[in-house]
Amino acid sequence: VTIEERKGRSGYQSFVITAVRAAFGITTTVLRTTANVMSPEQQLRLLYLYDEEIIKRIAVHHVEAINFAHLLKPNEYETLLEQYHFSWNTFAVKLWERLWKAPTRILLFETVLSFLVPCDPKLHRRLSCMDLRSNLSDLNEILKNIDGILNNMDPYIVCEKISCISRHHANLMMPVKNTIEKLGESLCFCYFF
Repeated sequence: VTIEERKGRSGYQSFVITAVRAAFGITTTVLRTTANVMSPEQQLRLLYLYDEEIIKRIAVHHVEAINFAHLLKPNEYETLLEQYHFSWNTFAVKLWERLWKAPTRILLFETVLSFLVPCDPKLHRRLSCMDLRSNLSDLNEILKNIDGILNNMDPYIVCEKISCISRHHANLMMPVKNTIEKLGESLCFCYFF
């Protein structure tokens, strides 16, 4: 937790954030790997999970979207530009639909990564570090929204909210809950003794 983050929080809130991030930090190291070890199916599955964010980046950075032209049929990209130049959001959606149906779809993951390097390095890093072969891949959605989850500072409520997603997530939350409790006990022990 940075100094700026601590300024607006109580000691308890800061402690809970540190504990949850520490517990998830242990888990996320298992997810980190290079994109090269994922199968094409896993790469497409990952793109499907992040398609809304990718479409938004295409709409905002439509000039750089020319990188996708080589995946489409000749003149297909230019046709899309002519049809939807009045609405970049519509253009991005239609381009993504065509890319998803293109026979060169296997190359889509690498092309998206190269597109994201200048546009959104954070999303690029996130996509290139995921390993969907891990049995912890169900945590992807939780990790994507961890800051929103941490807005609720009570550790039991945080664990309960994540656990209600599925029984599998409830099992995954046990180490998080245990870490919070252990850190809490050691913090109380240091505070009182």
